[in-house]
Amino acid sequence: MEPLIVRTWKYRLWPRFVAAMGLFVWLPVGRGQGWKVRRRWLCAAVWLLLASCSVEIDDQTYSCAKHTDCGSGWVCVCSDASALGGYCVQSSGDVSAAVDSVCTVVGGGGSVDTVGTQSDGLSSDVPDGVGLDMLSDAADALADVGPLDGTGVADGVSDAGPSDGTGVVDGAVSDADPSDDTGVVDAVSDAGPSDGGGSDGCSLPTENKHGLTWVKIPKGKFWQGCPKDSADETQWCAADEKPIHEVEITRDFWLSRTEVTQKAWKDVFPNVKPWYFKNCGDDCPVEYITRWDAVLYCNALSEAEDLEKCYILDGLSCSGTPGDGYECTGVPVFKGLACPGYRLPTEAEWEYAARAGTTTAIYTGDINIQGDFNAPNLGKIAWYGGNSGVSYEGGYLCGDWGDKEVPSEFCGPHPVGGKPANAYCLVDMLGNVWEWTWDWFGETYYQDLYNLGPAVDPLGPNGGEVRVIRGGSWFNVAWGCRAAFRGRFWPADRDYLIGLRPARSIP
Repeated sequence: MEPLIVRTWKYRLWPRFVAAMGLFVWLPVGRGQGWKVRRRWLCAAVWLLLASCSVEIDDQTYSCAKHTDCGSGWVCVCSDASALGGYCVQSSGDVSAAVDSVCTVVGGGGSVDTVGTQSDGLSSDVPDGVGLDMLSDAADALADVGPLDGTGVADGVSDAGPSDGTGVVDGAVSDADPSDDTGVVDAVSDAGPSDGGGSDGCSLPTENKHGLTWVKIPKGKFWQGCPKDSADETQWCAADEKPIHEVEITRDFWLSRTEVTQKAWKDVFPNVKPWYFKNCGDDCPVEYITRWDAVLYCNALSEAEDLEKCYILDGLSCSGTPGDGYECTGVPVFKGLACPGYRLPTEAEWEYAARAGTTTAIYTGDINIQGDFNAPNLGKIAWYGGNSGVSYEGGYLCGDWGDKEVPSEFCGPHPVGGKPANAYCLVDMLGNVWEWTWDWFGETYYQDLYNLGPAVDPLGPNGGEVRVIRGGSWFNVAWGCRAAFRGRFWPADRDYLIGLRPARSIP
């Protein structure tokens, strides 16, 4: 998609006006109708003059949430009521020199008077008449559920406390205390670092069931995908992460604060221990499970609470034991997001929860990759290939992985909750183990969503060969652990990198 282009008068006033006046002066006159003809051309000249002073808008637009989404020479403009719904506009100002990287709030009453507000260093050369009505009514539909907190991100939740200087929209927490010297808003009690999976201090509603803590994720809107021309992320964006597109999650939902642990798995299926890393411990994430195993686990949780099962396996030919080669021919039938039982999150729900109101590569800001296995900003919040060294027996040999952030001979998953949480109180959303989602993977799926307009509770393509996995793992390079990165895997296969994090809809 090409960005929306605004061309101001200085680019085309004199050439068109001079050309029109030249025609007026030199036009041949004859048969007594000279003034009538000249009058017509005078009107044409005046019209061209006015047109030269107006704004020309292409029928192609590109949405944005901050200046860096638009690239050099462009600015992201938005209304003060809808900072999430901006559009890229060409500007002679230096966007890279902007003091604030969020979209510039412009105009009032449906017109843009200047693009030079908020100390962004941009020239004020966009004339009147470029209102939101001329751009798109989509921007008006993005009103934030809660007020903005000065970050320019529509978080969908009421910001009880202001931003704390990290650039993260906390929303879920009142930051009376700063974060715990990690530079991360962890949405839990800041007496120390993340609390290893407990819910103390989280201001979002939580409940403890099945050996896991569940967090109530508020409904809202967000931009899914890799931002165009993000200064930090452009070089890492894959084709299937584009274009960035608007998604609305219309219902609150419960999501496990952590990945399902080995202990939580044993509480449901006590006789099968599928994980590859036998010595990691009960608090380590379960891994080496197929998507069929994940579906069975969710159904088992529903059955334990006498809730409706969200996946129908009736009529399928199935064999094996959960966690040990269980497989069916065919595809499970999903009863939909209205189902009250436990289920896998959709890909959109997963990214919405992982971002927790942010639009950057990781939920604390720029990822700042210095090498495949060297991204200190990521290392503060995630276990990835650059810092996943382990001392327990049975670790994966990783001493030859190049210049790692933290050198180690053996690597593997770590106990959940060892890194700070995001603003929705969720830990290990990036790194540690991949997480199964409901969706089929589609290479052009994001383009399809973009073409159809704002997506509402998308469920993924109707079919495919592989399913989407999200979050990256202890094994992966840094760019594979970004919030926008999309993995895929065969549903009947398992790997020691893949686990799960269940969800449950709230009616």
